[in-house]
Amino acid sequence: MRFSSLFILLFSVSFLQAQKVEIEVLDSINGQSLQQVLLVNSKNVVLGESDQSGKILTFLENQVSYRLYKEGYMVESFTYSEEKSIILKLKRLRKDLKEVIIQSRKEDFDFSYLPTVQGTYIYGGMKNEVIDLEKTIANLSQNNSRQVYNKIPGLNIWENDGAGIQLGIATRGLSPNRTSHFNTRQNYYEMSADALGYPESYYTPALQSVEKIELVRGAAALQFGTQFGGLLNFKMKRADYNDSLRFSLEQSIISFGLNDTVSDALAGSSTFFNLKAGSKNIRYYGHYQYKFGQGWRDRSDYEVHSTFNNLGIRLSNRSELNIDFTHMHYLAEQAGGLIDDDFNENPRAITRNRNWFQVKWNLWSASYSFEPNSNWLVNSNFFGLNASRQALGFLGQTNRPDPGGLRDIISSEFNNFGNETRVLFRQPVRSGFVLINGGFRFYRGNSQTTEAKGNSGAEANFEILKNPEDEFSEFDFPNQNFAAFAQSVIPLSEKLSISPGLRYENIKTEADGVFNSVVLDGAGNLIEDTLIESINSRVRDFVLIGMGISYKLKASEFYANAVQNYRAINFTDIQINSTSLRIDPNIKDERGSNFDLGYRGTFKDKIKFDLSLFALFYNDRIGGYFTTNALNQAIRFRTNVADARTFGLESYAEYLWKVNASFSINSFANGSLMDAKYYNSEDPVFDNKNVELVPEKTLRLGQTYRYKMFGASLLYSFIDQQFSDATNVGSNPNFPSTPNAVDGIIPAYSVIDLSLSYRLSHFKLSFNLNNLANNHYFTRRASGYPGPGIIPSDGRNFSFSLLWSPFSQDF
Repeated sequence: MRFSSLFILLFSVSFLQAQKVEIEVLDSINGQSLQQVLLVNSKNVVLGESDQSGKILTFLENQVSYRLYKEGYMVESFTYSEEKSIILKLKRLRKDLKEVIIQSRKEDFDFSYLPTVQGTYIYGGMKNEVIDLEKTIANLSQNNSRQVYNKIPGLNIWENDGAGIQLGIATRGLSPNRTSHFNTRQNYYEMSADALGYPESYYTPALQSVEKIELVRGAAALQFGTQFGGLLNFKMKRADYNDSLRFSLEQSIISFGLNDTVSDALAGSSTFFNLKAGSKNIRYYGHYQYKFGQGWRDRSDYEVHSTFNNLGIRLSNRSELNIDFTHMHYLAEQAGGLIDDDFNENPRAITRNRNWFQVKWNLWSASYSFEPNSNWLVNSNFFGLNASRQALGFLGQTNRPDPGGLRDIISSEFNNFGNETRVLFRQPVRSGFVLINGGFRFYRGNSQTTEAKGNSGAEANFEILKNPEDEFSEFDFPNQNFAAFAQSVIPLSEKLSISPGLRYENIKTEADGVFNSVVLDGAGNLIEDTLIESINSRVRDFVLIGMGISYKLKASEFYANAVQNYRAINFTDIQINSTSLRIDPNIKDERGSNFDLGYRGTFKDKIKFDLSLFALFYNDRIGGYFTTNALNQAIRFRTNVADARTFGLESYAEYLWKVNASFSINSFANGSLMDAKYYNSEDPVFDNKNVELVPEKTLRLGQTYRYKMFGASLLYSFIDQQFSDATNVGSNPNFPSTPNAVDGIIPAYSVIDLSLSYRLSHFKLSFNLNNLANNHYFTRRASGYPGPGIIPSDGRNFSFSLLWSPFSQDF
């Protein structure tokens, strides 16, 4: 109640009335309105940003000079003299000299931070990072996560997918499993399987089609969803209105080993084609990609088809409709996991030759934006997913050989839809802008999962067999969510602002299904066949609150944020799918909070930095561990193991050395120190144990060289050792892991990556050498697919890409 009263009071005080000035910013060549133009005063304080109609509403002082900034345009200075409205035209900062384009010096950094407000989204006082892929020198054809996310401190990456489709990243000790602790989005709509029931993403966009990757830590919970990790958004490329027809084609080849046999000369290939075009009121961007490969280990072949399409329709000067459609089909063999001894002897060994994995993903969105005037911006986004995934093979423990016969199959279908409507209100006051973001979200998901027997062959046949003598399970998981949220930025002075926010959630999760338990005698005869019905329904509603603070100096900012987080039990937590797995009937939702305190900015356009402290409190954390049942049989038990807390330091710094007008060197370092422990456990076995998946130290060092049309990037990554379970199996050096290798130490490892690029008038050549030292390491001990057991990371591999476009402006 006190928080709500303070919230209302701060809003009321901030609506100060004053005379407004409207500035309209146009392109000097075609007269079109320019959005995202920054208005800055003589103290380098940003006073506003142009909206979709190119207008800025703000306060200006008479006979004072101001400047307008937009990337790709010349800086425009003007002196205000009491006009009620001003029209200014910006000249493009661009020359064609022998087909070489000279652009803004901002290209020297490929890493930045989100502005306080962007569209209908508010980021005041939040820790965030933005990766500009158009300026990144990295292996994009394989979606190499180490290189792409190299400037995100504390990032933990699971590397078990050579195709780059199954992204697995996390921060602050959360699980990287298919990025499930982030709210993963594409153009700000959700792309995971089921945001409530199964928040894992089996699809990652082709990075050649991504403009920027935006990552906001746990403080994003109030605007985007309650996840502890925060927001991960892929901002896709789009054509401009009045764009000419353009297209490009990129062909890549992939190989392993360098010293391997001729048969490894071509381990894979990627073909990427994109096209964009625009007219006065319609624009289109789309791509198609086909990838195939052999994989570093045998029985790791993959094939991927993917396409993304965006159609933009300008309905008026103040409204726009964007329609997206994504399709991906992914088929891959799975070589299985390894036990420790097998990995140490030969990390390329395989344990399975009949295991397959298939994903089909269809994702759509229709987003309508409307700006009734300079104070209001409205966006309503309808989105949906129709998808499926199948895992086929012998899914038994790694230390057991495949006995042949019928294989296990897990088949899931995901069908969901939703709407997220947001409104942004901007009110200029003498100290800046009061910003209020409010909206609601409705989401309906329905997932079905079947676990049964598949055929006994070795091919990718995903037919489900239901023999009465076999175990099977069939579950439906309908989920529903309604949320309402509000976030604001309230300027207390030109430098200091606060960002209070809240979110109301109503969540309903259900599980309805059957599990057929079968017991056979030694001769294989059926002696017991029990059909177990399971119905589980939970409804809850709650309110989360948070507060951010920002203090901006000339080119830097102090920021702080505190926000509550929540994770509802999803169906992987409560599903009964095996006699070797037991679920605690009293398992509870997880609650907690994120705290950030940091300082970031730039210094003389040469140094970019972000230094922050964080604390993550994760109450009733769900985990699994091995124990025995009443018959002294080994089982895995899933429950709320304990409360967990993680304290840490995250740092990033980058230095730009401009040798001359043609030659520059960027050197960066990022690192993290983390301490994560369990406490308040009902079972003393967990007290003061290290939280799993938390490397105490991470370090990444890199240099990027640019000389005229040539670029090179060198990256060194070090990740400290970590435990894979809550009981810290492996803390005793005499027992580094369980016999099936599911739980144990993940040893520290280091990797070196090199990327080169060279641009010609219509061509771009790229060469990537990943894991240059050919280190043998692993990042994951899988409890299920694609293991179980140790999943080795790829050894040394290289790729060569040739990009061609008949249009020089694409470079």
